[in-house]
Amino acid sequence: MAKHKSKQKILVIDDSPVSLTLMESALEECGARVFLASNAQEARSILHRHDIALIYLDIMMPDILGYDFAKEIHARPRCRYVPIIFITALKNDDEDILRSYKSGVVDILKKPVEPEIIKSKTRVFLQLDSQRRVIEEQQRDLKTAFKRLQDYAQHDQLTGLFNREQITNILARLVSTSKRKSRSIAVMFLDLDHFKVVNDSYGHSVGDLLLRSTALRLKGCVRDIDYVARLGGDEFCIVLTDVNSSADTSTVANRIIDALAAPHFVQKHEIFAAASIGIAMYDGTQNSANVLLKNADAAMYLAKNKGRNQFAYFSQELEEEAMMRIELGAKLKHAIENKQLMTYYQPQYGPAGKEIIGFEALLRWELEGTMISPILFISIAEESGLINDLGVWVMNDACAQLKYWQEQCGLDPSVTISVNVSSRQLAYDGFISSLESALETSQISPQCLELELTETAVMSDPERCADIFTQLQNLGIKVSVDDFGTGYSSLSYLSALPLDALKIDRSFVSNIIDDKKNQSITKAIIGLSHSLGLKVVAEGVETIAQQHFLMDNGCDAMQGFLLSKPLPAKDIEALL
Repeated sequence: MAKHKSKQKILVIDDSPVSLTLMESALEECGARVFLASNAQEARSILHRHDIALIYLDIMMPDILGYDFAKEIHARPRCRYVPIIFITALKNDDEDILRSYKSGVVDILKKPVEPEIIKSKTRVFLQLDSQRRVIEEQQRDLKTAFKRLQDYAQHDQLTGLFNREQITNILARLVSTSKRKSRSIAVMFLDLDHFKVVNDSYGHSVGDLLLRSTALRLKGCVRDIDYVARLGGDEFCIVLTDVNSSADTSTVANRIIDALAAPHFVQKHEIFAAASIGIAMYDGTQNSANVLLKNADAAMYLAKNKGRNQFAYFSQELEEEAMMRIELGAKLKHAIENKQLMTYYQPQYGPAGKEIIGFEALLRWELEGTMISPILFISIAEESGLINDLGVWVMNDACAQLKYWQEQCGLDPSVTISVNVSSRQLAYDGFISSLESALETSQISPQCLELELTETAVMSDPERCADIFTQLQNLGIKVSVDDFGTGYSSLSYLSALPLDALKIDRSFVSNIIDDKKNQSITKAIIGLSHSLGLKVVAEGVETIAQQHFLMDNGCDAMQGFLLSKPLPAKDIEALL
């Protein structure tokens, strides 16, 4: 809707009724609204109530000289830039003219004033006033736009909370202030547990509404002097100021956990959202806001590892572990670039334990004479973004080794090589092309390659896995689910995925002789897998009794220390 354009207003101040009448008559043709005042008091009242564009002022007023009144008018904030034109019947000398201009007037007209001169000057100053108003309106619009840009730059647009950049700036100022005034700060890093399930189940619109609801609850758990921010995704940050002790911080953390425990009602859905919270206390030793945020983040992962829906504090031990992981990450990158990793191979045997039908490729890393746990360095590779490089390296090495055994050791072409793949690798856009490259370089048949994913990795994003598994199936590459039985999937769900095999987790196999429950579970897995056309592989076979039980119940393949431990490639050749 267009803004209503009101008439501009002109004020004429003169103690002569005749002059007022003549001025009013001349000004009527200029399209402005004319106000008349016969003394200063009337003029003050009009100036108080109206926004005046132009003033004609008689120099010789009975109650105040025009010179003084002009200065008084311009002293008013809203009249500071209003042009004033003197009208006078006196014959002014140069000194009077100079005094007039020093009082702030823009022109001096002699009485009787020619109407055409009045109209011409008025139109010029009204035009200037119109331009001034346009400029002022543009300035107001610019200030409004700038304020909106500032708000956009400082706040998360979904929740209205501070964003990552702004909370970092706020925390930096608080750290600086705390150093001088010995005030305590607590930083909380909060991550919603299983938020991805909400997005996948109900859609991102419901997920966004849940984040807004969470933001409101978080703000309700802290004081006005504290700060709440959304860092991105389902990650939030809370900065508590003037904290007396860690006990106070724990009280707030428990309050947050209790507040989030109540169900959220979003678009007729009842949704429960728990959170893991990491806490870092400022003790005067941290030198930056980023260090505090990093420490709180590390503590949050500790809370997740402890079982979620709880809080954990950052400690010196956590910092030492974080530094250790950073250092190992740098050394792992160097090891990958310089091909200092090793691939071991554990044979997979047929049920009788005599015929090798496959190998599982297992990464090993020896650093300064010590073997580093694969669980440790693979998790570091995932955290540091090296997992794709690591995966490509072992894939190429395993495929090349299988081809070598086929050509130099007479290995039967039906023997497969299994390579473990993480969920992070599946998210890599170049994953399929890296497999095609490994097959082309090694010249092994795609049917000889089998990829193993843990049950948890498959169920973390079953839709994406279904798409990728279909692409792998089209290439002829086999897919198996590792550690089956330890996750939360079901065979009925897995039946919808294009799979080739299941591997029974070693936790079932280790107690299979003495635990009737494990025996029943294992039999059920084998029977249902066969009904779905899936091969069953048992891992962790360490006794003859375990082997015989699995063989008697139709297990297709097995691996474990009873049959062979993982070996370097040169030792495998002695078995072929």
